[in-house]
Formats: sequence, C-alpha cells, structure tokens
Amino acid sequence: DWQNATITTSASFNKSTLAVVDGIRDSDVWVVEENQTFGHWDGAAWNFNVMKTDALNPGTVTALRVFSSNDAWVTGLSGASFILYSWDGQSWIDRKNISNTANITTDVMNTVGQNDQIYAIAGTNSADMMLAGFSRSKSLGNEMPGLMTKCKSVGSGCSKNGVDQNTAFYPISLGTGADITPDYTAAWTASENDYWFGVGYDDKASPKNGARVVHWLNGTLNQPEIIDLESTTILVDYIWGTKNTDGLYDIWVNVYYREMMDTLIKSRVYRKKNNGLFELQTDGRVTGKTFTAIWGSSDSDVWLVGLNGLRVHWDGEKYT
Repeated sequence: DWQNATITTSASFNKSTLAVVDGIRDSDVWVVEENQTFGHWDGAAWNFNVMKTDALNPGTVTALRVFSSNDAWVTGLSGASFILYSWDGQSWIDRKNISNTANITTDVMNTVGQNDQIYAIAGTNSADMMLAGFSRSKSLGNEMPGLMTKCKSVGSGCSKNGVDQNTAFYPISLGTGADITPDYTAAWTASENDYWFGVGYDDKASPKNGARVVHWLNGTLNQPEIIDLESTTILVDYIWGTKNTDGLYDIWVNVYYREMMDTLIKSRVYRKKNNGLFELQTDGRVTGKTFTAIWGSSDSDVWLVGLNGLRVHWDGEKYT
C-alpha cells in the first residue's frame, strides 16, 4: 500500500517542490528540491543540513544519479546553461568549472545563442557516466552534440575504473539520425555501458522530427528507433525498463504531446517488449493523462505516476 511519508526537517528546509529522488538502499536515499535543498535519509531520519563545499551555482534540478555512498551527481538547468554537482561522501561540490566542464560549455562571447541545458545522467559510476542534454551552440556556428562523457573520444582508452569525480567531460561526436544536432531529454541505464536516451524537441506546433530513442551500447550509438512522429509531439520525458540475463529488454517511454492550439501537455506511453518495436499503450487508464515518471521492480510490477496523485499500475497483464 502507498503510505504518506512525513519528513521532519530543520528550519533551513524551504518546503519547495521535490524534484528528484534516488538511492542505493533503503538506508541511503537522496532527495533534491528544485531550489537545491539536499536531503538524505539514513534509514532512521532525514538530514537537510548536508555539507556543501561552497555556494553552488543556482539553477533548477532535473536529474539525480546515486552510484554509491560516496559517488552521486546532480544536474539541471540554469537559464540557458546548466548546473552540475557531485557528492564525494563528505560534501556536495560544484563541478561546473574550467577543469571539469570547459569542453561542454558554450563560449562566453556567444551567450545570445547559448543552450547548455542538461536533463539526464546515465552510468554506473563517475568514471563511465554520461550527461544528456541539448546540443551546444558554440561560437562561429560550431555545434557540439548533447551527449557528454568522461572519454575525450570513443576508444581513447580513458580510465573506466574507480571513482574519479574531478575529471573533464567531453562531447561525443556521434549522430543519431534524429537531427544534425539532436536534443537529448531523458536517459535510462540498463547496465554498464548500456544506456538508452530519449530524443525530442519542444517546438510546440512544429517539432522537427518527433520523439525517438537511441541506444548507446559499449561505445556505439545505434540508429534511432522512432517512437512518435505525430506533429504534436514535444519530447521524450521519461525512460525506464528492465534487462534480463538473456539480454532482452522491456522498456517503457513517456512521450509528451500537445494538441494543436492547446497549451495542455499530455502523455503517450510506449512499451518495447522482448526487443520488439515500441508500441503505443491504448488502455483508457493511461491515455489522455499526464505522467511524470515510470518505475518498477520487474516487467510485471510497473508504476506510472503523474500530476495530482495520479498512479497507474501494470501487473504484467493489465493496468489498474
């Protein structure tokens, strides 16, 4: 049964909107609010007085990825730019600096065309993690892709061992087929070096190429799979799935769309079962709704949650 969790906090807790939650066990869970308030659950109590090295760059949190008790990352938006922090087991550190992010930040002199937003994190630790966001418009018309990694180039032999947070990120120059400069808006980690990314565009009534999903597998970005080419499609909002020992995937995707001349955003839910095609879910319990996340424990225990307490459950046979 669903139960309300009462969070007892200090006066420093501003009670703003909870943005993201992730953890590695029931006694090691992080939550981050949109205003960058960090909260940690140790199995007995919440702590909202978490250490920070210095004042963090302001912004809106979009993603949290907890790899271990001393290796976690947060990213998000700051106007047309991004925020990026890491947890080393002692404190949260701002990683948007010359050493870590100079290669993925728009030139300072080109702030008018700046679009550095980051929406998602994939990976199994700091060494093999990837960031996913909008394509980057550099000065003189140069473009950088929206996928970023710790490797300077694919196959460059960069270290994939251990937790090394203080290293540089680099853009990955691989096309997806969705566009010359695709925008990545969601990510799901199936296993080490096995990531799925959502590609989409918030271009309102005239999106460029609809919603697509691309698969990063062992250093290769496979051709995109078309999810939704309707003219009202906005973007891929969320990806979650399972991968069994035979390498078969069961992947769920939430795609946002907007009816023509309508400002209300709604969801289309797609499912890819046993490496087949993505199929639109047409059950009345999931159509015409607005979901914000999908998660589960297996392919027969999947939850779709959304606005105003919306909860829909898939038990392997039906929605309830």
